[in-house]
Amino acid sequence: MMNMSEMNPLQITEHLHEYGTGVGHATEINIGNNDQKEPKFELIALAEKIEDFHRIKKRNLGDEISKLGEPVWEILLRLFITTKLEQKITVTDISQQISFPETTVLRYIKILDNIGYIKQLHAPEQRNSGLQLTWQGQTIMRKTLLALNAF
Repeated sequence: MMNMSEMNPLQITEHLHEYGTGVGHATEINIGNNDQKEPKFELIALAEKIEDFHRIKKRNLGDEISKLGEPVWEILLRLFITTKLEQKITVTDISQQISFPETTVLRYIKILDNIGYIKQLHAPEQRNSGLQLTWQGQTIMRKTLLALNAF
């Protein structure tokens, strides 16, 4: 298995998603008298790892960002990936990729902008503005991803 420090940001995101959902870590067993199948793995161990994952994120991102929940984490991940790949991403793109309404994404973007984690590359229509992580945003995401890699 490849070390996360050898992966690109998209591979890291996919790995964390697979890890959190148990993809590749399960076998099937029959349940009860019917033919339904359920993944077999240590559910308590998985639950504890997910708790650890959230604790690490909270510790590194801070209470202010952590209180905003998963949409903000997903926005930061998307921005980290596109910034590192030197690509442009808009509010509309993020909204489509994380399946949240543009108004919700805009609200979180304003908060992240106010605390200095992102900057908007202005366009006539706010939803079409390009977005980038600032140096501070890149630093906090790098720190958080490295901590997550260690567990």
